[in-house]
Amino acid sequence: MYQYRATRCRIKEILKEKRMSQMELALKINFSKQQISDIVNGRYVLGLNNAMTIAKALNVNIEDLYEWEKEEI
Repeated sequence: MYQYRATRCRIKEILKEKRMSQMELALKINFSKQQISDIVNGRYVLGLNNAMTIAKALNVNIEDLYEWEKEEI
């Protein structure tokens, strides 16, 4: 049996690919720029609701927001 652990946040890369700034994302989903910065820089790990909100705003799958590590349990 395995479980997955979110490791590195990929939002910064996704924003670059989409040519979108952190401020544009923040405005689109009604977050502060500081909240987005904290998420991107690993100071805050997204809850499921916020992850889905960001994923939908960026038009990506929720699992694309992070790199994942598979661990055997």
